[in-house]
Amino acid sequence: MRLYPNPTKDIVYLDYDGNIDSLSIFDAKGNAILRIRPKEDSLDISMLAKGIYFLEIKDGDSVKRQQLYAIEQYLSYINGLIQMITSLQILADAKASPAFCASF
Repeated sequence: MRLYPNPTKDIVYLDYDGNIDSLSIFDAKGNAILRIRPKEDSLDISMLAKGIYFLEIKDGDSVKRQQLYAIEQYLSYINGLIQMITSLQILADAKASPAFCASF
């Protein structure tokens, strides 16, 4: 099993030759953070706080584990969304102004 890029801040790609029955991500305390049946060879981890996680793949009776390093906090994702919403609001305000309407 190979994860790349690792560390990452958003998308991690999984190179695995077997069939993946389930994929789980655990935090350093062993708590399950995410359990999925992946349909693609990539996984979005942008929602994870900065830290060390463990990715576990179950393939039949076989279990494989690997460390996964998240290097960006979810807060930066939220800040990006806020900036996008603010930009949209500025655009909406500009379109509502009489000067903007008069230009059409």
